[in-house]
Amino acid sequence: MVKGFRIIERRQPTSWDEAMKWADKMSDQRFAGFTDWRVPTVAEYRAIYNPKRTKLAYDSKRKFPVGYPEVFPGGGGYGFWSNEQVGDKNAKYVFFCGRI
Repeated sequence: MVKGFRIIERRQPTSWDEAMKWADKMSDQRFAGFTDWRVPTVAEYRAIYNPKRTKLAYDSKRKFPVGYPEVFPGGGGYGFWSNEQVGDKNAKYVFFCGRI
């Protein structure tokens, strides 16, 4: 999926649980004809990171380069939930800033 939650819903997910439920929602809706939507792993995000393709963060207020993957139209966002947890109170996420 190249257009994520932020683009489709026009807002950020407010929690890890909401991000996970959204993947289920896309599966239930058969989004793009698929029923197996899920949130990527940190390793999958690392595999698409491109430090040579940079621009400012989406808010354009901070002057730091973000290494956007080519697969996201317009570069995508710079912070992403992963489907991984660290214990029962922490989730892993990815920032495409500097390095991941």
